[in-house]
Amino acid sequence: MKKVFLDTNIFLRFFVPTDAEKHYASKEVVLSIEKGRLKAYTSSIVFLECYYVLTSLYKVPRDRVREILTRIAEMRNMTIREHSHTRKAIALWKQTGVKFTDCLITTQIPKGVTLLSYDGEFAKLPVLLSTPERFVKSA
Repeated sequence: MKKVFLDTNIFLRFFVPTDAEKHYASKEVVLSIEKGRLKAYTSSIVFLECYYVLTSLYKVPRDRVREILTRIAEMRNMTIREHSHTRKAIALWKQTGVKFTDCLITTQIPKGVTLLSYDGEFAKLPVLLSTPERFVKSA
């Protein structure tokens, strides 16, 4: 079974369909996870970013944000990674200039797991990276 780590923007594209193509691809990934075709990971940092973007940028009411975060937390075949390596993240941040939260997320991705993200900055970090569209086509 293929393993993926979902970045914040995958959940945002799924729950806030402002881009039809990205929404569809993110939906395909989420459905594949829920049907057991993919093993998925995400992290507490991703939850924090989702909360921030949904409440600050999209002005989603807190009750709806709570529903979204609960749905993510209760997804079948989803593991939430809680542990990060702060010193390693600081070193990556210093080396690459990529935003610190992305460096922290990088330290939470298990070896051999593909990060699904629309954030091209992750290409500067030591991760297996794909967009949902490319990943779905290759699966």
